Amino acid sequence: MNLVDTKEKKILYQLDLNARQSDASIGRKVGLSKYVVNHRIKKLLKNGIIRYFYTMVDASKLGFISCRLFIKFQYDNPEKEKEMVDFFMSKPYAWWIPTIEGQRDLAVIIWTQNTYQFYEIIREVLEKYKPFIKDYNPGIYARFYQYRRAYLASMEKDESKAILTCFENRADFDETDIKLLKVIAADARMPTVEIANQLNITPETVRNRINVLIKKKVIQGFRPALDLKKLGYRWYKLMLDLEDVSKKKYILRYAKIHPNIVYAYEVIGGWDLELELEVESYDKFKEIMHEIRHEFSDTIRYFDYFLVYEEHRILYMPMTI
Repeated sequence: MNLVDTKEKKILYQLDLNARQSDASIGRKVGLSKYVVNHRIKKLLKNGIIRYFYTMVDASKLGFISCRLFIKFQYDNPEKEKEMVDFFMSKPYAWWIPTIEGQRDLAVIIWTQNTYQFYEIIREVLEKYKPFIKDYNPGIYARFYQYRRAYLASMEKDESKAILTCFENRADFDETDIKLLKVIAADARMPTVEIANQLNITPETVRNRINVLIKKKVIQGFRPALDLKKLGYRWYKLMLDLEDVSKKKYILRYAKIHPNIVYAYEVIGGWDLELELEVESYDKFKEIMHEIRHEFSDTIRYFDYFLVYEEHRILYMPMTI
């Protein structure tokens, strides 16, 4: 059953570009009135295609580093696996938690202020769950590239500007900035007046602070968290081991313009490069994967991939600060 039409896909694309833009602004770009846009967005939320709207915070500007942990379970124990997901969901340091299928079963992306904190998190996990873990793979994200979902607008190329986060210079911020970021972290379309009421400041102060945080690149944008399965898409992560790492820039250039590649990561530990694709089928994923392997046959030494089956959390703002 097709839950979205062409107009709704275009609305989703505009929300992906900037989820805080007004309904009237979206309407002008997709050829609908602001009232129809508002109705369609409410429908997408009701149907669960849009789960919520999140703010893209570059936490490296706040003094954090982004670490990842891939886990492979040992034995068939669904209750214990759910317990581990719930364990990480209870932790304010975990900002992305997906269940995956393939060489790994669970991924956890973590904000820490230093590598020792990351070590302590791993130690706690192993002390609690080591008998149920066959293997785990830690790493640190050196650079994180985010691209737009150009496929929603049936574009052959992504012409939007890539967003680069991680390991930038720390920005100046105060307690009110942190409170503001926490309020809009999982509700990026919250009205300015409502934000002001929660923080006991004026709407004009909210607008000014958001603009300053954008200028400082603490806020990198506002996007919808989508249920890709309901949208009719699959989410794959492709990991690449490179023969010649100096040619990584060419793969990143390819990834930037490809309409189905939405994320890319440069990693310390493990793979040289990770790409994430959103596609309508496994056959489409294979087609793109073979295209990448052919295009960069002299660079890619080895590859692996897994399916992102269920996204339990995406929340860019560290709640430990």
